[in-house]
Amino acid sequence: MLSSAVRALIDDSGCSSIGGRQTWTPGRTLETFFNARLNIPPRQYEAMVEQLCESAVAVGNEIIEAAKNEPAWREVAKHMVHAWRDGMESLRNQKGAAHSRGLDAAIAEAGFSGVRAPEKAREQIGRSELLAPRRR
Repeated sequence: MLSSAVRALIDDSGCSSIGGRQTWTPGRTLETFFNARLNIPPRQYEAMVEQLCESAVAVGNEIIEAAKNEPAWREVAKHMVHAWRDGMESLRNQKGAAHSRGLDAAIAEAGFSGVRAPEKAREQIGRSELLAPRRR
């Protein structure tokens, strides 16, 4: 499940349609798409997802380690690994995912708090402060 802060940043209208659903969190629809359109059976899809997750965990651990050496980057690293963790959870088969939670332990060990809620936009969407003022 995506954290509320990450979910608040996501606008589903900009993503591709998969199986008639236009969402960033397709769940099993993505597996069905891979099977029906790409002829990738569920077991192979699950193996691909786990390989992707293992890579994300390895790189996530490197990012956490790099953030220790560069304190100014810590906040970005924190949000990045939280987003990756949430993404992995949305892809994984929930029955088989219990053996490895991936980045949970690394996030806790690094002392990363939860993600910060996005700030409310102060400006009008679609207007840049660099544009000339509108004529009245």
